[in-house]
Amino acid sequence: MFFTIILNRLKKIATLLPKNWLDETPQTLASRRLGRQLAERERISEIYGNII
Repeated sequence: MFFTIILNRLKKIATLLPKNWLDETPQTLASRRLGRQLAERERISEIYGNII
């Protein structure tokens, strides 16, 4: 009984994962993180540019 509850919850979580989640290597995750950091820096520099 308890095992089936856990199994059902794992199935729900698995359906939320993207279909290619196994294809994502550490390199692709790192490049995505770098892209987010660059976008954040650009946004901050625009804010500071508007203030000055």
